[in-house]
Amino acid sequence: MCARRIARLGGMDDVEDAPRAPVRLRPRAARLFWPVALVWAAAWLVPQHWNADGGAGRSALVALVGFAVLLLAVSWLRWWTTVCTVDAWAVTLRRGVLRRSEQAVPLAAITGVTVHRGVLQRFWGSGHVDVRAGATTLRLPRMPAPTLLQTALLAGAARAAGRPLLAGPGAVVTESGERTEERNGR
Repeated sequence: MCARRIARLGGMDDVEDAPRAPVRLRPRAARLFWPVALVWAAAWLVPQHWNADGGAGRSALVALVGFAVLLLAVSWLRWWTTVCTVDAWAVTLRRGVLRRSEQAVPLAAITGVTVHRGVLQRFWGSGHVDVRAGATTLRLPRMPAPTLLQTALLAGAARAAGRPLLAGPGAVVTESGERTEERNGR
C-alpha cells in the first residue's frame, strides 16, 4: 500500500499528467518494540507475583506497570505525531505535540537524496532518507520503502526544476543540473 502511494508520487504510475495528491508517510513503528515488550513482560509478571511479597511487592509491580504504560504512551505519541508529507511543491516533516516543529524543503531546491539503512532496517524494509537542498539537510527517519522514496523525490525534484528525469538510487543532482552517483560509504 505504501509503496503504491510512493510510486504514484514519483510519476511511476500509468497516469503521467494527473495532478499529484499529497502523500503522507509515517515512520516505521520500530521504536515501539521495546515499550510493547516491557508492557507484555509487566502483564506477565503481575499475575505471577501479585501475592508473593505482600504490600511491597504489589507497589513495585504497580510502579513497573505504570512505567511501562507511560513509556508506551510517550513512544506511541512521538511516532503518531511524526508525519512526512510530500506534495507537488515540497517535502515537509512535522513532529511533536507540545513542542511542534515543521521543516520543509521545496522540491525544486533538492540537490540530492541519500538513503541510510542498517541491518534491521533492511530486514523491515525501512531506512533514513536524507534530503539535501544546498546547505540544508532534512532527515526523514525510518521511512518505509526508502529507495523507492528516494527515486520518487529525485523524479519530483527534476520535474519541479524543469530538468530531465535523471533519478535513480544513489543519484545526486548538482547545481549545474548534471547527475552524479553517490555511494553510501558502506
